[in-house]
Amino acid sequence: MQHLPALARHKLKLFAAIALILGGLILGVKWSGAAAADPAVATPELQDIAVAMADVDAEAPAPPTAEATPDERVIVYVSGAVRAPDVYQLPKAARIKDLVLAAGGFTTDADPEQINLAERMDDGQHIHVPRRGEVASASDSANPKPADTDRPVDINTASEADLDGLPGIGQALARRIIEYRTTNGSFKAIEDLRNVKGIGPALFEKITSLITVGS
Repeated sequence: MQHLPALARHKLKLFAAIALILGGLILGVKWSGAAAADPAVATPELQDIAVAMADVDAEAPAPPTAEATPDERVIVYVSGAVRAPDVYQLPKAARIKDLVLAAGGFTTDADPEQINLAERMDDGQHIHVPRRGEVASASDSANPKPADTDRPVDINTASEADLDGLPGIGQALARRIIEYRTTNGSFKAIEDLRNVKGIGPALFEKITSLITVGS
């Protein structure tokens, strides 16, 4: 190199310096790329992305669930001394009291003693709520059943089915009559039937000619 002209030596030194500068720049670029790929450097951005994804998951709607199966229901017509006589749809386990409440309750002239509020209803049944002084026919009673008019029912020996066949006497009230006579002994007169809870004056008057007491 000592034999080269001074100008040539100067050019070689200049090229070497440029090469060193370019090499440094290349290393700097590579280092910057490595830093960007370094997980430690990228961690804050990854955390932001994870938080955003979590927010999206939280806002996503829950999968639809199966609808609950509705209870079995009965459709019943109520007429008479209620505030809103109409056809109502009620749960199958509902009682006549629930029907009366659905119809707005009793009117002021209602005679609820003529019906059994604790009794259940059948689909398509007609419940008539009598007014005070009204003698409802068998077809208008809560449990319409034709009475045996040829032979009075002996309330001391009648079965539950026999008593249930009387107008205005449902299954529950018939059972209550049998329980009363079992606990207190035979009825001495038909008037003693009024001691059974649920048998009011109007209902008793309606069945007076249809019952008797054995000797």
